[in-house]
Amino acid sequence: VMKTLWDGFCTAFSMYTILPVPPAKWSRESMRYALCFFPLAGVAVMLPALLWQYVSFRRGISSGLFAAVATLLPLIISGGIHMDGFLDAVDALSSHAPADKKLEIMSDPHMGAFGVLGCAVYLFLTFGLWSQVYATPRLMLFPTVGYVLSRSLSGWGVAHFPCAKTSGLVYFFSGGASRRGVTLCCGAGAVLCLGYLLWLEPFWGAVNACLCLGYAAAHKRMLLREFGGNTGDLSGFLSQTIELLTLLVAAIGGIVS
Repeated sequence: VMKTLWDGFCTAFSMYTILPVPPAKWSRESMRYALCFFPLAGVAVMLPALLWQYVSFRRGISSGLFAAVATLLPLIISGGIHMDGFLDAVDALSSHAPADKKLEIMSDPHMGAFGVLGCAVYLFLTFGLWSQVYATPRLMLFPTVGYVLSRSLSGWGVAHFPCAKTSGLVYFFSGGASRRGVTLCCGAGAVLCLGYLLWLEPFWGAVNACLCLGYAAAHKRMLLREFGGNTGDLSGFLSQTIELLTLLVAAIGGIVS
């Protein structure tokens, strides 16, 4: 069991981060347990983000430079895997095609015009929101915790949302005995994140919890309506949008407070 869990850990970090880990045997078992460690991949993004915040305030880094690095850090550390899913989902949703055609579009390795526009909008908005958070930093910890929260909710969705296909990573991750492990690990990660934010700022923590959980429920309805179920790209889409929502709450809360 320990060997299987270790292989799952190494598989998760090799897939969802650029951090060097020992080579793991890629098998159905290790892939199914890999998502149990998905929240820890969020911690691997959160810690450098916290360090960058500390250095920026201590050294008087400009808001522009801070926001640029804060925007790029999660993309660099994750290897862009979740953003890739976000862009594929934007392309598919923008096509207004039937569900089977949307799945084909997401499987296409090429990015369409709507994906390019979606990337630009997401990055510019993230840069602007980080600039605002740096200027009014009361809730600056929200978006850093959001890196763990987004992966916890996305992983929980893999275990509980129906699959759109009988192939691919999500199908393997959601099958068999891994469902209980993923539910436990990702559910615990989400509860810890939301609980910490509620403890940190009760009002804005509640706002963030309602917004993120409500959006996750709406995301499930969307993927069932538009795609017939969940895929790896749609999981990445959920992760990216949850991160953006927590950043938005931090920016608005900082201004209002």
